Amino acid sequence: MLGMLTDDMQIEVKYGKEYYPIEVKKKDTVATLKWKIEKIEQFEHIPAERQTLRRYSSGPLLNDSNKTLEEYGITKGAVIFVTWDEFQIFVKFDGTKHSFVVKALDTVQNLKEKITQKIRILPEKQVLSRDKGGCYFVNEQTIENCGIVKDGTVFLSLDFQIRVTKVSWFDDESLHFKVMGTDTVQSLKDRIRKEKGAKWYSEGEIKLSKKYGPELVNNAATLDNYDIGPGDEIKFH
Repeated sequence: MLGMLTDDMQIEVKYGKEYYPIEVKKKDTVATLKWKIEKIEQFEHIPAERQTLRRYSSGPLLNDSNKTLEEYGITKGAVIFVTWDEFQIFVKFDGTKHSFVVKALDTVQNLKEKITQKIRILPEKQVLSRDKGGCYFVNEQTIENCGIVKDGTVFLSLDFQIRVTKVSWFDDESLHFKVMGTDTVQSLKDRIRKEKGAKWYSEGEIKLSKKYGPELVNNAATLDNYDIGPGDEIKFH
């Protein structure tokens, strides 16, 4: 009797950003676990044959349906990541939604390349986020890491936000600007001059540098030329 009791355990299943507790046995097979996951209403009834299970977010697949949870080293409190093998998502750009078929371990860079094929926007020009104006995705992130699930929407824009910080002896003051990679250094300087006027600079030349990087000396160069991207900080001297 005691052995039967200790065979029961609770684990968690993660789908997208959601976690769901599930009761299993150590001797349950992966096939049994998939069947139990299929019954979870909150997970959109993902068919067992369409499920991809992993012990870790980007870890190896639990791909042997006849293997037990115990054989895979799954113990009480473990988290199992579940995704569709392939699924459709939407990318919204300029008021139009475009559909794409992706896999959970596709990277953001992979998605950008798919977008290029359909919408003809170069990957390096694309800025992707889960919410309009929200946090930007990094090229190395996976679809799963970004919390993108079946029928989810990704927002595509060509502009992004940077921060310009004036360094002083007393206190740093920052401004945020929406820019595009094709904007020039001079156009950014002009916007700073218009925004802050004499409060930030005298009649001398505005000097900018990338945080922990070189001075932006070429006014005709673009932000792309200086590898300035979403969320970067520019220092004002």
